[in-house]
Amino acid sequence: MPVVSLMAQGKAAWMLATMLLILSGCATHQLRDVPLQHSYALPAAPAGTLFEATQRIEQLNGAGKSTYLALADNLEALRWRLLLADLATETLDAQYYLWNGDASGKLLVLHLLDAADRGVRVRLLVDDVFTIDSDTNIAAINSHPNIEIRIFNPWKDRGSLLRRMTEYIGSSQRLNQRMHNKLFVADNHVAIVGGRNIGNPYFGLGEHYNFRDLEVVTAGPVTEDISDSFDLYWNDDWAVTGEAFSPPGYKPPDIAASREALRAELQEMQVFEQAGLEYQLHYQQLLAELVDASDTGDVWVVYDDPPAAVANDTGVRKVAKLQGISKTFNHDLVIASAYFIPDELFLDNLRALTERGVRVRVITNSLASTNHTMVNSGYAPWRRRLLEAGVELFEYRGDIADTGGIVAPGINSHAITLHTKAFVVDNETVYIGSLNMDPRSLHINTEMGLLIRDPGLATEVMLALQQDMQPENSWRVSLNEDNELTWESTAGTVQLQPARSFGQRVADFLYGLLPIKDQL
Repeated sequence: MPVVSLMAQGKAAWMLATMLLILSGCATHQLRDVPLQHSYALPAAPAGTLFEATQRIEQLNGAGKSTYLALADNLEALRWRLLLADLATETLDAQYYLWNGDASGKLLVLHLLDAADRGVRVRLLVDDVFTIDSDTNIAAINSHPNIEIRIFNPWKDRGSLLRRMTEYIGSSQRLNQRMHNKLFVADNHVAIVGGRNIGNPYFGLGEHYNFRDLEVVTAGPVTEDISDSFDLYWNDDWAVTGEAFSPPGYKPPDIAASREALRAELQEMQVFEQAGLEYQLHYQQLLAELVDASDTGDVWVVYDDPPAAVANDTGVRKVAKLQGISKTFNHDLVIASAYFIPDELFLDNLRALTERGVRVRVITNSLASTNHTMVNSGYAPWRRRLLEAGVELFEYRGDIADTGGIVAPGINSHAITLHTKAFVVDNETVYIGSLNMDPRSLHINTEMGLLIRDPGLATEVMLALQQDMQPENSWRVSLNEDNELTWESTAGTVQLQPARSFGQRVADFLYGLLPIKDQL
């Protein structure tokens, strides 16, 4: 039973990638009408290793305190997920925009299956990002008695790209709104929140490119709030149970045989040997770091309500939830956004900050480092106006020399792309999550993240972002004495935006002619 790889992820809704693939494809059919049974997060597990770890954290920091640990290292991010899957005793909840069917995606599925075999309740919520010929995959995993998959905002016509395109034309407003939230919760004790999806490039295992990313491992009371946000989407009318994806006459495979076939396939892969990643990892060091090295402070979960609620004026978008924080800016704001496309209001707000003495720095991808050339076409026209508004602008290089923590040992990666979504205010407050500063994230897709007030963590993230801004890692964009855009780094000074190839420049120009800026 081979695990089929995913198509590449795109930025606009009509270019989005397929999700998790475990079995072979299916014929075109309509979604079955299966009533949704509501379920909710269970109370925090009363026993187990994760329970014991949170008890030790409480003893060190006091009752009612949430703790958090920045998770910047890509390979460690995969190990943390494997750790939580292996140590869970009662529940595992995961919510993702994209789950690749590559080596890391398969490995995590295997650990989820093993957890379900132990009696752990596994709930997996994934956005329906142009899932082609994968309905039997969804139905197969969903057939495990302890696993339920739900697909958010799915196409009703299944299996045929042409029919899905036709459906999109008739239902574009709904289908254009995608769930971009990302979280992983174990036993309602420990959670991971941030910018990573599930796939090799997010964990330093990509053979072609890898992402520079950031997440938070958190434990304590905030975990219950994260679970509440998951439940809101899990029980939403736009979530459809995996049972509905079974095509006519479908018979689920033997789970035990499928799992063993998956295990055998993973053992044959060289990528894990190259990365030094073994199945039986030594987890005590990770847990000790969470207990002994984590910070404690005020934490808030910031997320969009599901699109249907927002459309009916009964929900709130994260933009409104974050609105009040701008009033507290005193001297420094750093924004890291993989995709950065301001609008007039955003630009006016940044200008107002710089005019009252706040230093504003933005780091985003250059044309050379972006994995979505289309996005650069929306960002490029704002460069000059951002600089004129007093914003310091940095663009990530795809050819950085030091890839430690980004590319796993033994992996030869051709390019690095910034995928971090974070901002730091006055070295005191930090946001880490799935929110890009672009129209799609701000106004169309749903997002979530953590807002943390803690000088220790804020300084740690600030130092990491400052390192990303160094000339060996980024181009400093400025206006020279002739008022011309200039890019400067250790690679030299140029007046033409850095790019991977002439063909990419042509694509960037052509994308710039399309009337799609509000969709990027």
